[in-house]
Amino acid sequence: MELRHLRYFIAVADAGSLTVAAEQKLHTSQPSLSRQIRDLEQEAGVQLINRRAHGIELTPAGKAFLDHARMALVQAEAAKEAAQRAAQPARPAFALGFMSGAEIGLLPEVERVLRDEFPGIDLKPEHEVHNVVHAISMITSTRAVMLLPAYTERFLPKSITTRPVQGEVPTLDLVLACHKANKSPILKLLLSRVGKLAGAS
Repeated sequence: MELRHLRYFIAVADAGSLTVAAEQKLHTSQPSLSRQIRDLEQEAGVQLINRRAHGIELTPAGKAFLDHARMALVQAEAAKEAAQRAAQPARPAFALGFMSGAEIGLLPEVERVLRDEFPGIDLKPEHEVHNVVHAISMITSTRAVMLLPAYTERFLPKSITTRPVQGEVPTLDLVLACHKANKSPILKLLLSRVGKLAGAS
């Protein structure tokens, strides 16, 4: 099973159509994309999509496969980034993820806090976290830190710890989520200043 098959499947699932995914997302032909999806289904040993006259519908197996496919791509990208970082001179690096987009108002204050202490920091905001599964994968595989809506706390495993970041109404209550094994001094700094982020959005 190749990563490109996973990318094709995710594109089709997100578009809800083989034709739309082929033409607008993947810039390939629809027959070629159909063959790639059939190859993936053959390798998986199950039917992942039902083909309809006006689009596609994920089968139960396809829905289960989708979250794992997203996670596999995230972890593959994390592996690539880890290899690239290992090949370069060490510099402070920090990945900060957002799930709903409502948290983006906190980014300028987070950047200010981190850059004051670590002027050369490589700060990587990740705006395309699709769901809680994706967020958990980022935290565990890349040791990233996520700003998440507070309601997601009940879905997080015990290996992830959270710190409340609450703003004034009507801003969304947020939590700063990170892996318990993350001993980064950058994270330690951010956690020490988390109170100053309240109301920053």
